[in-house]
Amino acid sequence: MRRFGKLAGFFVVFIAVIAAFCNVSFAASVGQVSANPDQGWRRYDDTDSRIKYSGSWLTENVSSNYNSTSHYTSTSDSNYTFKFVGTKFRIIGVINQDHPTNNSISIDGNIYTMSEYATSLQRKIILYEETNLSFGTHSVTVTSKSTGKFTQIDAIDIDETGYLVDINTPDAPTNLNAISGNKKVDLSWGSVEGAASYNVKRALTAGGPYTTIATTSAITYIDSNVNNDVKYYYVISAVVNGTESPNSNEASATPTAPEVIGNPGILEITMTNGQIKEYDLSGAELLAFLNWYDGKSDGTGKAYYTITKKNNIKPFLSRKEYIAFDKISSFEVKEYTE
Repeated sequence: MRRFGKLAGFFVVFIAVIAAFCNVSFAASVGQVSANPDQGWRRYDDTDSRIKYSGSWLTENVSSNYNSTSHYTSTSDSNYTFKFVGTKFRIIGVINQDHPTNNSISIDGNIYTMSEYATSLQRKIILYEETNLSFGTHSVTVTSKSTGKFTQIDAIDIDETGYLVDINTPDAPTNLNAISGNKKVDLSWGSVEGAASYNVKRALTAGGPYTTIATTSAITYIDSNVNNDVKYYYVISAVVNGTESPNSNEASATPTAPEVIGNPGILEITMTNGQIKEYDLSGAELLAFLNWYDGKSDGTGKAYYTITKKNNIKPFLSRKEYIAFDKISSFEVKEYTE
């Protein structure tokens, strides 16, 4: 009975491992079938109005296409264009013997080559992918380079945090940076060509919802309507010819009050030989000495502390005194107000 129990337990574990293995999702790559978008992607059909076709295009209605449709052309220099906000994209299409090997694909003005050729007909194939774009607005144009060969698009995949936009939509501002200060946040971002103004938006949670707090023609803004120790999230949009762009990358900052340094004072040090030394120090200098002494007491830091004297300097460039830690018997700080 005990042996049967062990075998039964092993069998249950074995089945669980097999089930888990079967549930693993393996991402497709260029040249492979992608019947549905992989995890982390969102799919847009070829009929989406934000994909613009130029030249001579026809629609193919076949059930084995994604959503049963695709667009195709056999005319050279016909093209399709789409614009999106995100970091990656895929083009899903059809490959066959009568499809070209030398179509051009322009990504933000950079030209590459895309092949749709194969020895046999296959649908819902990843024709091209780019997964290493910086977050922002990107423009993609695919142009047919062969007459009599079929260029065909079935769908477009965008990262699930991105989205398609109309091709006439202005580019989103990039490189938004937020630097915190005392009851303020300094914002700066990259300019957008043709922008008449920028909307500054803020939220108290990552990802929004955002509220527009200002409109400016500059590429910097100081948000002084904030509280210290509260984290704020910002995005910027551009307005070009009356049309607002998508939002920029998100940046966050937490305004913080400056560290309280304290008053100036007289540092009176009693040395181990009984000698008493006095130094008139600023609040910052007193804090630096106390931090050094505490650190050295804990076994870290230099064996001595340097004090720059402020009086009787001439004819020297400077006068510095080095106080050895092991020669200090005690010290007293006498603060005063200036």
